[in-house]
Amino acid sequence: MLRRLASEAQLLPSSLWIANILLIERNIASGGYGTVSKGTWGKEIVAVKEYRYNDYNIKKISQRMRHEALIWHELRHPNVVPFYGILRMGGKSQVEFSLVSKWMENGILTDYLSLMDKRKVYVNVIKLLYQTACGLNFLHNHRPMVIHGDIKGANILIDADGNASISDFGIAQIHYDIINGKRTTPLDSGTWRYCSPEFLAALTLPNTGSDIWAFGMLMWEAFTGHVPYHKWINQAALVKVIVQDKELPEFPSSYDNPSRRRGFNEEVWHLMQLCWDYTPDKRPDMQTIEDKLSILMEKSIEPPSETYCKVSAAERLDILAC
Repeated sequence: MLRRLASEAQLLPSSLWIANILLIERNIASGGYGTVSKGTWGKEIVAVKEYRYNDYNIKKISQRMRHEALIWHELRHPNVVPFYGILRMGGKSQVEFSLVSKWMENGILTDYLSLMDKRKVYVNVIKLLYQTACGLNFLHNHRPMVIHGDIKGANILIDADGNASISDFGIAQIHYDIINGKRTTPLDSGTWRYCSPEFLAALTLPNTGSDIWAFGMLMWEAFTGHVPYHKWINQAALVKVIVQDKELPEFPSSYDNPSRRRGFNEEVWHLMQLCWDYTPDKRPDMQTIEDKLSILMEKSIEPPSETYCKVSAAERLDILAC
């Protein structure tokens, strides 16, 4: 109720504002939304997400920031990045403020896996996907239900202990906004190559089925090291391939990607295919996916190759610092 009223009034609750953030490293990461800096809040290391804006998109960016803050602050789960509050950056602009969250020491999933591969350090990819599934299952069972809308490797962050959490709620949707046909963010804000065919064909609004399709694409990305449909660059051609041609990502080959070293197997492939069913109602729900990954995780506790070694969380941080 608070989120809905605040959104409609274009206000932010005073409880969300925080202060005394000291920025210690600027512009560590960037994306279409803006940049992320590293800071301190008391004894806590934090991430400060600063939105990029100009005279033409200032209203849109302000709405997106407000939207993300109002959704994110309600979500508390071990596999959702903790949100701390909103920092006013100063200046005259109405959007010169940033979102503050927990600093995730090991960065985004895809970069983390790539670096661990180079260092010959074993990472249980199925465990990371299981943790992500737990977070997404929490969102889908939250009241009100939350549809993330942008599940991909770049939005899964890894903490100092090597655990995965979901981030970036800039285009997330609340269930009652969806059933009322209300879009709190633009339709084209998502990442096309992870979007479900029914969404790309504009047949549906974002829903649990589109998140599940994207989760299957995330699985493929995590094992192969490639974004889905990485050979396709043109957006219109890609939409045709997915919607009309019904072309799915190919079975990962160990000749050109690290899938086997990362623990990929036929059971994982079967689960991906279930997520990619072209009939949305036939896709498994997140509880089913979480349960299946839990079973697969128990089978993948040892490195798949003698060339890979298991290390502690502290040793991983030393490796990342090299």
